[in-house]
Amino acid sequence: MSREVEYIVILVLASLWIDAYDFTAFSFATALFKSAFPWMSSFLFGFAVASVQFGGVTGNVVGGWLTDRVGRKTMPITLILLLTVAAIG
Repeated sequence: MSREVEYIVILVLASLWIDAYDFTAFSFATALFKSAFPWMSSFLFGFAVASVQFGGVTGNVVGGWLTDRVGRKTMPITLILLLTVAAIG
């Protein structure tokens, strides 16, 4: 493998790790989330939890389209930058 391909593979694997971390962190935080918002109904709480998965599906569809438009080399770098900024935010 060339050095560039290895770099892209590392970035893609890092973005998968960050994505899995986001899902896991939210899974463990649901009890704290529920105690922070005691007024929230069960339906609204379920909607908030499901929005994480909905965002993942929507991001995959939009990301696939953007990958075709922007390029397969540029998109993983852009994705890891966006995930890092979002995680810090």
